[in-house]
Formats: sequence, C-alpha cells, structure tokens
Amino acid sequence: LTVMGTPAEEGGGGKIFLIRGGAFEGIDFAMMVHPFPFNAIYPNVLSISRMNIVYRGKSAHAAAFPWEGVNALDAAVNGYTAVSHMRQHLKPTWRVHGVITNGGIKPNIIPEKAEMDFNLRAPNNSELEELRIKMRGCFQSGATAT
Repeated sequence: LTVMGTPAEEGGGGKIFLIRGGAFEGIDFAMMVHPFPFNAIYPNVLSISRMNIVYRGKSAHAAAFPWEGVNALDAAVNGYTAVSHMRQHLKPTWRVHGVITNGGIKPNIIPEKAEMDFNLRAPNNSELEELRIKMRGCFQSGATAT
C-alpha cells in the first residue's frame, strides 16, 4: 500500500509532475480522495476557470496632483463590487471566488496597476462559459467607470 499526497491539487497540476517524474511507476491502482466534513460517495465536481484581471492606470501624487492620475485600484474595486452585485443573478450551482492581489504600493501614490485573481466554477463547460461572460462584463465595467 502506497499513500501519496499530491501537491498543487487545485490548479498547479501536481499529479502531472508526479506522473512525468515516475511516481506512479509500479502502481497498479490509484484512487483520488478529497477530504470533506461529511461522507460523499458522489461529490459535487465543478469545471473551473481562472481569471487574472489587470487594470492599468496612471500614477500621480495623491495629495499634490491627484487629477493627473488614473486610479487602477478604483477600477479593481469597482469590478470586484460589480461581481458582488452580480451574485444574486448567479445560478445556485455556480461559484465565484476572488481576491485583489495588487492594489498599489503607497497610499500617497495613485496606483497605476491593480490586479485580481478569480476562480469561476460551474457544473459543466457551457455553463462555465456563460459565467465567464458575466464576470468579464463585471471586470470591464470597472475599467469603463474609471
């Protein structure tokens, strides 16, 4: 019996690297097990799509010349907020998770770049594409508004 953990389980392709590295050579049977806080013989498996959203603006000194800047963080916040407003229109089987990963470097500098990472999940690829279209609209609204 061999028990093997797989790194980068969600999105890193850890099993692919293990296969290429020969970790499964000599293994006759493999089973994937995912922990749940309850028994799940048929777990809910969802298609996933990752989106990295980058907003670009123009930096300026926030106290001296704020009118010279275009605030990329404002665009990210607007896009993130649009996703929150969209939630009431999402199917109950859809999932959207996101974070702002870059919002600027100093409070007295209008951010010229802001980034967000989002994971979208749906029961199948056609619904996932429908969800992607909705989310793209949310993210574009942030750019348009600023």
